[in-house]
Amino acid sequence: GRVEVAVYVQGPAVLALAARPDGLVDEEHFNLYLPLLQQTGRRLYVPANAPELARLGGTPWQFEPLDLAQLAALAAQSNWVCVF
Repeated sequence: GRVEVAVYVQGPAVLALAARPDGLVDEEHFNLYLPLLQQTGRRLYVPANAPELARLGGTPWQFEPLDLAQLAALAAQSNWVCVF
């Protein structure tokens, strides 16, 4: 079967969702995998109160803001949670 993948980015990683992110470590991975995630309907989440959202400007990516309670609920219903 298929694996359901949800990605949650926080802190400075939120800025990787900018239309033109500059200076990312492993930028080629973001350029490869973010479009793949979106094209396959995978979910992308950010903290609802992330201060980086104000600095994000335009973004080509669809994402959903989550508060801590929503993040906890998402993690609780998941089979695996990986934190990097």
